[in-house]
Amino acid sequence: MMWKKLTYKGRVILLLIGIVISLPVIYNLSLRKTFELKAKCREAEEKLEVIQTAPEEIVRIRKELNRIDNLVGKKEGKDGQEVLIEQVSDFCQKRKITFREYPGIHEYQKENYNLMTNVIKVKGAFKDLVELLYDLEKNYKLGKVTSVKYQLQRNYKTKKKELIGIYYIQNIRIDENE
Repeated sequence: MMWKKLTYKGRVILLLIGIVISLPVIYNLSLRKTFELKAKCREAEEKLEVIQTAPEEIVRIRKELNRIDNLVGKKEGKDGQEVLIEQVSDFCQKRKITFREYPGIHEYQKENYNLMTNVIKVKGAFKDLVELLYDLEKNYKLGKVTSVKYQLQRNYKTKKKELIGIYYIQNIRIDENE
């Protein structure tokens, strides 16, 4: 009865008010649970995808670990040295860098690990020495460049100054015997 007395404008406003009031009620009663279940389903699917790719990832990581262990894990440590010297020598041949000195590995042993430090001295232009540093940081996987020192030394034979780069590369090896 009252509905017939309202104008069209009044009816539209009353319908809009009814819709606005009923939307939160509808959402709370039915849609909220649906959206929560959909989010849980999406999370479960992501976890399932991670679980399904895990065996391949484990195999890949184990192969990489075995490769590194084969190079570094030797008691003498010569394989790591050879790889480092070969990489630096190849880089020096490509650039105008002179490989000056490699005094060998300095080892520090404490409890169940060995800290091995390689020192490399090279001579060249600053740009080339920085490119060698970049190459060692990016491509040498058997240790980390922990320090670099650049020295300007006078060569008394040629009466010119030379830039010397001293690179300290360290590796930690855990002894499994102890």
